[in-house]
Amino acid sequence: MISVVIVSFRSSAILVNCADSVLAQLSEFDELIVIENSGDKQLLQEPFVRDRRVSIKINPTNQGYTAGCNQGLSLAGNDRVLLLNPDTVPQAGAFDQLKAHLSMRRHTVYCVELLNEDGSRQDYYRRFPSVRALLVMFFAPSRIQNHFSSYRRYTYFGELDKKSAFQQPPGAGLVVSRNHRLDEDFFVYGSDLQFCWEIFQKSHLPIEMLPAKFYHARGQGGTSSSTDLADALRVESAKAFALYFKKTGQNLRRVAWNLFYVLFEFIGIIKVVHSAVRRKQKTRRLIAFVFSEPWLEKIT
Repeated sequence: MISVVIVSFRSSAILVNCADSVLAQLSEFDELIVIENSGDKQLLQEPFVRDRRVSIKINPTNQGYTAGCNQGLSLAGNDRVLLLNPDTVPQAGAFDQLKAHLSMRRHTVYCVELLNEDGSRQDYYRRFPSVRALLVMFFAPSRIQNHFSSYRRYTYFGELDKKSAFQQPPGAGLVVSRNHRLDEDFFVYGSDLQFCWEIFQKSHLPIEMLPAKFYHARGQGGTSSSTDLADALRVESAKAFALYFKKTGQNLRRVAWNLFYVLFEFIGIIKVVHSAVRRKQKTRRLIAFVFSEPWLEKIT
C-alpha cells in the first residue's frame, strides 16, 4: 500500500490530469493526498475529489512546498509515501512496479524515474553541489554548461542513463516513510537536497531508483507562469543553496557561494546598464538575495 502526496499551487488544470491518472492505478487501499497552497476552493468541485481514496487540504495562504509536503506526510495512512508534482503522470504499470519492488526492499528512501515527453530520462538527478557547478548552472549559457567538468560531474553527464542510484534525485519522485519530515527552513527549493544529504550521511549510499516511470512536464507546475515569478524562484533557489551549505557545515562553500553569486549578478547589471527594464530586473534579484527580501512570498 502507498500514499501519494501532491503539493499544488495554482496548478488545478494539470493537477486534475495528474490526479486522474494516479487514481486509475491505485488500489482501494492506497490513497492520494493533495495539498493546495493557493487557497483556491474551486478545486473541491473537481470530480476526482469525490473518490474516497482522496484527501484534500487547502491552505488559505502559500505555506511553501516543504511545509506542504510535511502536511501530506502527517496525513498519510500508509507507511510508504510517494511525493509527486502536479505536472507528473504515471506511465502504464508504474504503481504496480513501484509497490512490487518496495515490498522487497528494506530501505526507507527511494526514487522513481522521471521522463521527458520522448521517453528519455530527465536530467534532474544530481550529485551534491559544488560552488563551481552552481555558478555554471546559474550564470553560464545552457549551450556551454557541459563544457565545464564541475557541471558535468554535478549532473552525471555522460553516465546519467547508466546509473540506478543517485546522491540527489529530484524531490518530485522521492519515496519516503510517512515518519520522515523535510526541513521547513527551506520554503520551496533545497529541502529535498538537504533531506538527501542527511540520508546519505546515515547510509553512505546513493538513493536507489526503482523501475517506476513517470512523465514529467517541465515548467508546467506553476514555476514559469511569469517573468517576475521565475526571477523570484531563481533567488529562492540561490538562497536555498546558501542555506544548504550552512546547515551541512560547509561554511567555506557558503561564503564562496554568497560572494560569487553577488559578484556575477553585479556583473550582469553592468552588462545591461543601457536597458532600464533589464537593469531593474537584475538589480531587484541582487537586492532580494543580499537582503533576504521576501519577494516570492509577496508574489504568491
